Amino acid sequence: MLFNSYSFLFLFFPAALAGYYLCRKAGEGVKNIYLIAVSFVFYSWSAPQYLPVLIAGMAVNYGFGWQIERVSHSKQVLAAGLVFNIGLLGCFKYL
Repeated sequence: MLFNSYSFLFLFFPAALAGYYLCRKAGEGVKNIYLIAVSFVFYSWSAPQYLPVLIAGMAVNYGFGWQIERVSHSKQVLAAGLVFNIGLLGCFKYL
């Protein structure tokens, strides 16, 4: 699904927006989980086989962020995270 497709503009986006506004009274955590779920649906619409890669990448990035914020404040951890993300992008672009 593309951002300028009719299915996005007239089906997915209005449904996602309506769901977001329905979740806003439930709290910040519920809204965030809803947005993550909607993002997974959007990104897996055309190629669902890449959803595990997206989830794994998010988990690794969460781990790097947690390590930087709570444990080390290390530039080496930040560099490792950047290398991981650039490597992941490079693998999917060129392999």
